[in-house]
Amino acid sequence: MARLYLYLGDDKQFETCYLDIENEFPKEAMSALELLFFSPFDQAWFESINNNIKEFVLSSYAEYGFFKSTGY
Repeated sequence: MARLYLYLGDDKQFETCYLDIENEFPKEAMSALELLFFSPFDQAWFESINNNIKEFVLSSYAEYGFFKSTGY
């Protein structure tokens, strides 16, 4: 089974991703930023975050190539 981990890229790439998130959720950007620093795979904590933010942030991770696979 492949496992995913986060690769946040360089500072410019991270900043661009965060600005996209901040533009979409200006009042909740800190929660979105926390998703970038704390494992989104911490089940209980992750479930407490607004679903719209989760969906947007995770799609942003994928768009910017922050998910990498370790293979098996």
